[in-house]
Amino acid sequence: MHNMITLEELLQDEDYKKFFLTVPKLPPHYRGSQPWKLMILKEGETQWRTKKFNTYSEAFKALKKLRPTIADGLINSPGLDWQPPIKRYRVKGRTVKVGRKEVPMIRLVTWKPMIAGDMPQHHWCPYCRRPTVFSYFSVHPAMTKQRSNLGANVDPTLLRCGICAASEQLVNLRNAANHQNWDTNRAKVN
Repeated sequence: MHNMITLEELLQDEDYKKFFLTVPKLPPHYRGSQPWKLMILKEGETQWRTKKFNTYSEAFKALKKLRPTIADGLINSPGLDWQPPIKRYRVKGRTVKVGRKEVPMIRLVTWKPMIAGDMPQHHWCPYCRRPTVFSYFSVHPAMTKQRSNLGANVDPTLLRCGICAASEQLVNLRNAANHQNWDTNRAKVN
């Protein structure tokens, strides 16, 4: 049973929809071939299907075509972590001094999903580029192929993303997504 907020539900949120529809820029140092991965979950299945693409736009077009027939989906770039959408708000009547200049105080608000009260807690998975449920696994569907190839076992004492298997050692579950931050046009304010 899929107990996670779905892509369809996420896209009903205007902030996440804008984030998802914006083509992400890969860092200049990234040199992977086919850097984008479309992951879909068919209705009634537990194993996510994947296909790699050269561009985000190609992966998006494939997802758009499949969207009516899937239970869930995402587009990521494995090995790169992505921050959740962040909005910048000018704090009315407040300024801070940066050097010799007074600049408006900016409040950074990290996006959080609206989920039903009976759903499990969701955390931002920077590798899936979306909120997911982190749980304990002795066998993870995303790692079964890797395990058989590498002979490695899944550490059942670590929380892992229910989709990509990123562990809590890679993902700080108490990261900036759980806080509201203050900024002054890129200058830190304490």
